[in-house]
Amino acid sequence: MKRLVLTTLLAFFYALPSRAQVWVENNAVWHYDFWETSTGMQGFIKVKHTGDTLIDGHNSKRFDALMYGFFMDGPPPDGELVMSTWPFGTWFTYVSGDTVFFKRQPPTGMPDVPFRVLYNFNAQVGDQWMVQTVTDTPSFDQFGCNDSSYLEVQSRSTVTLAGESMTQLNVNGVEGNYYSIDGPVVSRFGYVNQQLSANFLFPYVRSCDNTIIEYYYTKFKCFQDDGISYNPSGEDCEYLLNHLGTNELQLSLGVAPNPASSELTVQMNGTMNRCEVIGITGEALMNIAIPEQDHCTISVATLAPGVYYLKAYDHKGRTALIRFIRN
Repeated sequence: MKRLVLTTLLAFFYALPSRAQVWVENNAVWHYDFWETSTGMQGFIKVKHTGDTLIDGHNSKRFDALMYGFFMDGPPPDGELVMSTWPFGTWFTYVSGDTVFFKRQPPTGMPDVPFRVLYNFNAQVGDQWMVQTVTDTPSFDQFGCNDSSYLEVQSRSTVTLAGESMTQLNVNGVEGNYYSIDGPVVSRFGYVNQQLSANFLFPYVRSCDNTIIEYYYTKFKCFQDDGISYNPSGEDCEYLLNHLGTNELQLSLGVAPNPASSELTVQMNGTMNRCEVIGITGEALMNIAIPEQDHCTISVATLAPGVYYLKAYDHKGRTALIRFIRN
């Protein structure tokens, strides 16, 4: 009888579904491409696990974010593409059950804030949780926004990414939020929207007036930690950083008109033999052979409206890069 009971219990426990992992392992790194609307500057935000610490009584992971921006330092044809970096913030997280909690390291002069729910992967459709309240940011004008910001679950499902089964929630910020996240988040590593939107891994300040265009738009590029690596595009996570070497600043380009709707005239301070049109995510969309000359005209009519890079090569293999807009 005892053997029968033991066998039955073992069969029961083995039949239970294994619980999916919630949140990241050590050495987690995210990349999000970004576009800054006021200047057209583009680049990426790198969020990196930089250590573990005890904070507010919780064993927490620390994440530091660094923004890499690429822009022209002057008008064409004399302007060159340059890079600048600046800190984007520091966050701490810990996990309890199916819930990930977070807090941001406050800027100088700002009050400390308690941990709040970042993602609740046990939440059902219609459930809400608070990510920010007015006492967190007392020196900011709330512009008529709600006193507190909430996320609401619109749908939930199970997805398989990088060979792992994960819970996916589609969340939206409640209307009038001052901080928000809109889009898909997965239990293993958070926000994964691959379309440009005014969102980020952590709740981010935004206008609560939907008629106002946000300053920053981001989209998920890739993630990795000690357990998995997920890069849906298969492209270099740091394309602009790794492929813009010093050679790319030795030549300069000018393009006109910019924005362009049908044709783009390219002028270089040297002779070109090839041009590439590169998308914001780093993929080569067009590859055009050119007779040895210092100018050419290419058709951009088939490109979707948006921001692109034009990369020109000379016979020595040197390159130059310039941003243009297809309107």
